[in-house]
Amino acid sequence: MKSILMKTRKGFQMQFLTRFKIKDLENTWQWPDIKTENDGKNFCAEELEIPYEYLKAINLCHEELHLTLRRDRTYIRDDWYVNLTRISA
Repeated sequence: MKSILMKTRKGFQMQFLTRFKIKDLENTWQWPDIKTENDGKNFCAEELEIPYEYLKAINLCHEELHLTLRRDRTYIRDDWYVNLTRISA
């Protein structure tokens, strides 16, 4: 998913995303390593460097990780968020 531009009365405004879909795992992680939502949280924290306090929900679906972040504009320019928007489907 990429950032989305929305037209408003004042022009275009970038909307930040909170829902992502991960299909490809990083480094040595394989799908058999992620059996529970807790494993998914560990993957997000260790490999994607997403702070635990921003993780709202993680769902596992057929070798895909669906990730929802807590809504908070303070992280929009953080490296982990920018990388997440680049690698997500």
